[in-house]
Amino acid sequence: MDIIWDRDGSRYGLGAGLRVRMDNREVASRETMGLLEARLPQAGASMTFTRPHNMAVNNGTVFPEITASFSDPKHPPFWAADGGVFYHKVPTTRWTTEGSPNAEDWIEVDFGGVQTIERVVLYFLDDGEGIVPPSSYAVEILQEGTWQPADVRSRIPGQPTGRRANTVLMGPTGAEGVRVHFEHAVNGRTGLAEIEVWTPAGAEVEPATSAPTNLAINTSGEGYPRMTASFPEEADVSVLQDGQFGLTTYQSNRWITRDSPNATDWIRIDFEEPTTIREAEVYLWGNSPWYLARVDSTVTDPRTLSVEVLVGAEWQPVSGLSAFPDKPLAMARNLLRFDPIETHAVRILFTHADGAASGATEIIIR
Repeated sequence: MDIIWDRDGSRYGLGAGLRVRMDNREVASRETMGLLEARLPQAGASMTFTRPHNMAVNNGTVFPEITASFSDPKHPPFWAADGGVFYHKVPTTRWTTEGSPNAEDWIEVDFGGVQTIERVVLYFLDDGEGIVPPSSYAVEILQEGTWQPADVRSRIPGQPTGRRANTVLMGPTGAEGVRVHFEHAVNGRTGLAEIEVWTPAGAEVEPATSAPTNLAINTSGEGYPRMTASFPEEADVSVLQDGQFGLTTYQSNRWITRDSPNATDWIRIDFEEPTTIREAEVYLWGNSPWYLARVDSTVTDPRTLSVEVLVGAEWQPVSGLSAFPDKPLAMARNLLRFDPIETHAVRILFTHADGAASGATEIIIR
């Protein structure tokens, strides 16, 4: 139930006055503040029901997958789906497009199958400058593999507004995913504290039926894809493929090369069958000058990151390798792109900084 007062109708876009809404439907209203009686729908004999479910939140599952057209390496898209809404720069649980060369960008939620949804909620950041609400946005849904405009019934508020929920109501509809396009403001770029995509009350959450685009994820730690490390030799590095991004000081799901005798160490990913790959996302963990909390001065940005694939019985460097950012950055997403190639195995090589270890908390392969 929502009880809403809007003096002139400009705040929530529902009209001036006092109103009561039940399950996103108005049941009573009056123009002035005062006693308002509402007749609520009669409850059934049983109060058991399927509650609405946020199909965007992901804290370590295969789906939903969260991707974006552009992301600041320090603020990757998974932060927009961690279930927390913080508008301040600390903690750093935000997704931003800071540095984007594009006039428009998007963020996408892939459910892995058809889900019934009716509401998208966007929590825009507003730092005053740099990261500000977009000038406009549009919601699309994925149906039968095709993106099309959502059937939007209302937006509250009518214009993108920072530091509050921006709610988009749709008619209940089946969709495989949601994508939100942002037209950036002239004085900055767009950022989100969180995105939520809600099912209606009573709708069942369907199991995912699609294969993930992340070819390295393995939340069970068994079978393939399988990860191994050069050091420590018997290390359990399944934490790098569990879908949990530990870019904080308090999470322990990470791999560290402390005490390694090697100048370069690697993480290897084996696939069950030949697989075509074209990029790797390496979420480095360690002390970083941009990160406001002191982490561990003995674990820092590696000097370089590189990628090799297994061709026959030999390891060969990939061709066309590019990196964003240009130099490895700890407590951030490091995106490595290369020419597509089919292989049974790939490995990420970490060349350590002098006198320091390297660390990582998650690796994605696509």
